[in-house]
Amino acid sequence: MATLIQRRFTGGEIAPAHYAGCDLVKYATGLRDMRNFFIMRSGGATNRGGTTFTCEVKDSSKTAILVPFVFNIAQTYLLEFGHQYMRVIQNGATIMAGSPAAWSAATAYAVGDLVSLGGTNYYCKAAHTNQTPPNASYWYAMPATGEFEMPTPYLEADLESLQYVQSADVITIVHKSYAPMELARYDHNKWTLSSISFTPSNTAPVAVNNGAAGSTTVYAVTAVKSETYEESLMTTTGGTSVVPSTSTPVTVTITHQAGATEYNIYKKAQAGTGVFGFIGTTPVPPGATPGALLYFSDAGIVPDTGETPPIERNPFSSDYPGTVAYIQQRLMLANTTLKPETIYGSRVGMFKNFTISSPGQDDDAITFTMAGRQVNEIKHLLDVGKLIVFTSSGEHGIQGGADGVLTPTQINPKQYSYNGASSLPPIVVNNTALYVQARGSTVRDLGYNYQTDGYTGNDLTVFSTHLFDGYQIVSWAYQKVPHSIVWAVRDDGTVIGLTYVREHEIIGWHRHDFKGGFVENVCTVPEGDEDAVYFIIRRTINGQTKRYIERMNSRRFDDIVDASFLDCSLSYDGRNTDPSSTMTISDGTTWEYDETLTLTSSAGIFVPGDVGNRIFVTGDDGAVVRITITGYTSVNVVQGVSDKTIPVSMRGAPNASWTRAVDTISGLSHLEGLDVSVFADGFVVANPHNESYTTVTVSGGSITLDKPYGVIRVGIPITSDLQTLDIDSAQSETQANKKKLITQVSMMVENSRGIWAGSADPGDDSLTGLTELKGRSTEGYEDPVALKTEVVQINIDGKWDSNGRVFIRQSDPLPLTVLSIVPSGSIETRG
Repeated sequence: MATLIQRRFTGGEIAPAHYAGCDLVKYATGLRDMRNFFIMRSGGATNRGGTTFTCEVKDSSKTAILVPFVFNIAQTYLLEFGHQYMRVIQNGATIMAGSPAAWSAATAYAVGDLVSLGGTNYYCKAAHTNQTPPNASYWYAMPATGEFEMPTPYLEADLESLQYVQSADVITIVHKSYAPMELARYDHNKWTLSSISFTPSNTAPVAVNNGAAGSTTVYAVTAVKSETYEESLMTTTGGTSVVPSTSTPVTVTITHQAGATEYNIYKKAQAGTGVFGFIGTTPVPPGATPGALLYFSDAGIVPDTGETPPIERNPFSSDYPGTVAYIQQRLMLANTTLKPETIYGSRVGMFKNFTISSPGQDDDAITFTMAGRQVNEIKHLLDVGKLIVFTSSGEHGIQGGADGVLTPTQINPKQYSYNGASSLPPIVVNNTALYVQARGSTVRDLGYNYQTDGYTGNDLTVFSTHLFDGYQIVSWAYQKVPHSIVWAVRDDGTVIGLTYVREHEIIGWHRHDFKGGFVENVCTVPEGDEDAVYFIIRRTINGQTKRYIERMNSRRFDDIVDASFLDCSLSYDGRNTDPSSTMTISDGTTWEYDETLTLTSSAGIFVPGDVGNRIFVTGDDGAVVRITITGYTSVNVVQGVSDKTIPVSMRGAPNASWTRAVDTISGLSHLEGLDVSVFADGFVVANPHNESYTTVTVSGGSITLDKPYGVIRVGIPITSDLQTLDIDSAQSETQANKKKLITQVSMMVENSRGIWAGSADPGDDSLTGLTELKGRSTEGYEDPVALKTEVVQINIDGKWDSNGRVFIRQSDPLPLTVLSIVPSGSIETRG
């Protein structure tokens, strides 16, 4: 009898090209199949949670994308961008529009205002007064469902090419076919989308005059904004020549405007085409109001031409950028149609200000070109310790000056590699960039290497090439918490995951399928203490194409009834959450299971149709009494019989810990016509993939179960598989040419139930040839089987073959975490 052990699964699913590489570390930690399992940070393998149905996209005939919006850890949103619209989702639910005001012809409306007229709600898309809805130039009709929705210019065909970056409550969105836009949030249901004006945010002075009679001195004045000290464009006085230096002052008159804290004064250094030079500042006196006159007196001050007023500059008036980032307090934009190799940076701390000075200053806007032997389109800009520029043919680091600061005269690009990047935006994991190589089928990382004092990277797909060859990655997102996983969508609708913990050399791929579903887009956003993963999944439901937004369920739960391992699922939860709502059991004599009792609710919750349903009441000691309703008296009172003798402490005492159990679940039209799995009160109730359970089909948007349950989850079943690689060894005589017989498998599992094992993959979702680990031991009949954290053993029907593999399947909607696999059996002594 020979035994081997696999203690970690950090190698993930290994490509067939490496099946002979038993000398590789990846072989010792890898698997032949890892389907709907993912690698944990600890190295174990756990089946993924199912997904919860969030909503259908607005128009299932068209594609959509999901965009994260994170203001802070408590205010996070998921934005659904579709064909010329945007909707908002928070914590798995769509945001409603709120209560709009009645439309009034006398009101001046701003973008984002909501009004109601004729039973329809409207969103103001352009500022105006006295424009009656539904005038499409000014108003956008909101959906009748009451959900918040707003118009956008983006067409379906352009959605996947949008790039965006967020700063506080504003997302900057770019695309080469559209003027750059800003999406701003003011409240859950108050959002605006507007074109960006690439000029100083404060306006130039409205009136500047040379007050000296007969003087032809030319002055320029700029307004300086409060707090930020951003300088406006200049306003000039008339005149073409310069008054000689004199002790006779020339007075410049300035009309004060709101928002300015002071005014900078410049004077031409010489007649004709001379430049303006700084000569002084006029502060705004305390209490000065807009319209007040301010004065500057010039008694022959020599202008300082080393400090000049800002020069107006907008590189994007008609040539729009395709990529965007924030670097060193600058907004960086690049890859316009006419200049695909050029990068533009704003002034420091002034993200929409692209003005420059003459002579130049370190905080001026920046422009530089990544020139090469061919035109290499700039695909992405990323801050990973320094500005990294990804082009179609290589990766470059922008060094800046000796201190690493980027200025107009200190650019210093350095090429790190020559791989090139695809159009899919890179992902930052800790201090490392992950990007999809040009042509879309290889994933690489790029991070700082202290040994070489430079940025280096690796091909992360080399050991799992079978998951990438012939495919392209079309969408991906990073789930930092809890297990550091990149979720990537292939162009065939399959999801592949990468558990990536670089510092501990955990880099392993796993694949995920969604029965009957084609995944088109993925997004992650922080929600609570985890990062939530959302998908857009295309499904065929009752003969119609549907696109659903589905949220992956967390694997963290304290009670098995809260576990959810079903896709596209919805739940019924009858547990009482109102501490003031109580149930009282009364009118007992013997208080035994065959006696009719009275159940009184403090709130009017009962209806005649409740006959046959059950109420579960939990005592202070955790004991559960299940009462089947046999008669209806009123909304507050029913009669019923208990499944056990009522404990003394629960007789006649109001109890707030109760659950309303039902046997019919409606609201399932999104699963119409499908055979579904049902997990209720910790029991597998239905599963079309396991003949031990009944098959339940959604009809008319509902299902009926064999008996009432208190917490019910209904969804599409998931099959999760693990299969080990062939038994072989590089430390001694090879085992590859010897017959093996595996008759038992031992596994260290954690919080697990429902394990099937065998020596071969039965294919599809079958359980043929697999043996189930029987789980029930001391639990009561009405109590779910306890989860196991221990070494379990399954005797399997093995056969003599050349591989010695072990196949593990989870077919039921139950948790399974495998920490190690130990196959036991026999190996021939010779080949």
